[in-house]
Order: sequence, then C-alpha cells, then structure tokens
Amino acid sequence: MAVDGTDVRRLTRSSTDDIDPVWSPDGKWIVFRSFQGDLPQLEAIRPDGSARRIVTDHRDIGWPCISPDGQRIAFKSTDQRGANIIAIVNINSSDFRSVPTGLDRPWDPIWSPDGKQLVFAQQPPDSGDAVAQRESVYISDISGNNRRLLATFAGFIQLPAWSFDGSTIAYQTYTGKRGDADIVLLDVASGKFTTITHRDHPYLDETPAWLPDGRLLFQSTRDGRYEIYVMKADGSSQLRLSN
Repeated sequence: MAVDGTDVRRLTRSSTDDIDPVWSPDGKWIVFRSFQGDLPQLEAIRPDGSARRIVTDHRDIGWPCISPDGQRIAFKSTDQRGANIIAIVNINSSDFRSVPTGLDRPWDPIWSPDGKQLVFAQQPPDSGDAVAQRESVYISDISGNNRRLLATFAGFIQLPAWSFDGSTIAYQTYTGKRGDADIVLLDVASGKFTTITHRDHPYLDETPAWLPDGRLLFQSTRDGRYEIYVMKADGSSQLRLSN
C-alpha cells in the first residue's frame, strides 16, 4: 500500500497465518513470519509476490528486524532448552548465530541506525497484571558485548522502532486491558519515556513505524476496526490513511 492509502495489493495466499511484514531497506524484500503448525518460521518475498522462500525455520521466531544495510535479520527465538535468545541470521539464510545478552528472557531486538548496536528488552514475567510490570531496555554491540541498561519502563512495552536520526525509539504499550494501548517514545540520550497518543475511550494504538521525514505510521482501532494512521513525532496531525 502507498503511504496515501492507495494501491493496496495482496502478496501471500497461505493456508496458515502470514504476519509481521518488514521491508528491507533497499525495498527488494519483505521479511515476515509464517506459521507452520503452532510455531512460526521466517520467510522472505519480493514486493510483487514472487520468489517466496524460507530464511530460517529456527524455533519460535519473534517479530523480525532487518539491519540498516539490509543484510542481516535480528529476532527473538528459543534454544534447544526452550529458553529465550536473541538471534541473527543473514537475509540469504547463512550464518545463524545467537547473541549473548546475559538476560534470561531477552526479546524485541532492534538495530541502531548505523547497524553497530542492538537494543533489546528483558521480557517481563507473565504476572497477569501488565500495569504492575516493569520492563528494562538494554543496549549492546551486535556481538553482545558492552551491554548496559538504557531505560526502565513502568509497565509493558513491545515492538520497538528506531528513528532514522538515532535519537528516539518508539514502542507500543500494553496495559493488559482489552482495547487499551498507546505509543510511547524513548529518548535514547536521557532514557526518558514520553506518551504521544491519548484517548477519551478504550482503543488500541499499536505497531509504530518511522517514516524518513520523522513522522510515525501506526495502526489503531479508534474507528471501530484496525486502520492505518500517520502522525507527527509529538503526536499531533494524526491522519487516517486506510479504509
């Protein structure tokens, strides 16, 4: 779909779910998760729907994040013991490796704009009360070295998106209540979070993605079903794009 909401096209026709599409920076590939049974595998497809292929069928793959040079993909997975890991694989399916994070539940990795660092979080335990949780965000070299605490959020956050200028990471919150999620921004320099979407009734604002001009795309249920919106980074000038 074009950013103005036109040219909507279907790319996959699977008997199972194909979810979480991510563009490669050069626009030549779309990487996504495809469910085969109960667990997803990582696949890639051309924007015209051709050349669909499996990138890796490693265990329990989370939302993928493609490196700025378009050559590598980072994602949450599980090892043979069932423990969470952060993994990296080349987009051509070679050189699968685990990133040592020092955490027991790492997830939601994202590349820095220069491709030299990874930010990831310690996934909170499932306490049944998302509001009472605290989620810690860490940054390290892509080797896993030089890890340090970047910020702690009072609640549950997921699905990060790093701005092109490197200053800000957008997250989606989750409170555990049906129909209640916001977009928050993490200032990388200070570690401060700011909420930029607000509502007067329950609905979901989710899955932030940066545009090169500094605006944010996101999906929302504010009009009764999921639609795609765009807004400025301060939360203003919100505009619905899809129908």
